[in-house]
This record gives sequence, structure tokens and C-alpha cells, in this order.
Amino acid sequence: MAQRRLSQPEPVEPPLRPRLADQPSRFVLLEREVELEYRPQMLEALQRKVNTVAEDARATVPECPRCGQPMSYHDARPVSWLAHWGRLHAFPVRYRCSPCRQERRPLLDLLGVEQGAFVARWLVGWDCWPPWPPTN
Repeated sequence: MAQRRLSQPEPVEPPLRPRLADQPSRFVLLEREVELEYRPQMLEALQRKVNTVAEDARATVPECPRCGQPMSYHDARPVSWLAHWGRLHAFPVRYRCSPCRQERRPLLDLLGVEQGAFVARWLVGWDCWPPWPPTN
């Protein structure tokens, strides 16, 4: 009985790792220059838009998600968060439902802003992380 010899595949060499350039490309330098030049204008424009949304959010009193009663004004404290072009500021109104003890800040809910939101939004924007909550 003849023995069959199993052939071993030839070892495959792994691909070479990409090598980083010593200096950024000319395009990357131009891109950085433009971003630094226009960052203040972009931040101002974004702050104006947030202020507009804040004015619209103050126009309606939210209902309690638990009991459906209109919530009452509690206070408006300053908050800030980090956006791509810098720190944004707002004074979102906080509402409370006396019977249920529920609390809401419609502006922050509307904007989807919370602590740590910048990093997650940035990763999702660059397709490095799936959007949250999952869409499945």
C-alpha cells in the first residue's frame, strides 16, 4: 500500500507594513491651515444654530413621559460641551414633574448632547464605530 504524502503549502510571507512619511503631505498641511483659519467662524456659526434651536425648544413645555402631565419649569443652568471646532455653551431649561419626580432638559434631548457624546459622534462620523443605538 503506497502512502500518500500530504503536500504542505508554501509559507506565505505577510504583506509589508505601510511606512509613515517623515512629513505630512502638502495637502494635509493645507487642510490643517484652512481648518485653523476658519475654526472660529465655524464655531460661531454652530453656536448661532444651537442658540436658534434653544429658542425653539423653550417655546414648548414638555409632557411627563410617565404620567402625561405638563412638566413645570425648574431652572436653567449653564452647560457646555465639546464640538469639533471648540466648546459650545447653552442654558437649557430643566423641567420637573412634581408627582412623578421625572426631570427633562428638552434642548439636550433634542440635540442629542450628553457627556462623552463628542468622542462617540466623531468615531461614528469617521465610520470607526457603529451608530448608537444599533439600528437592527
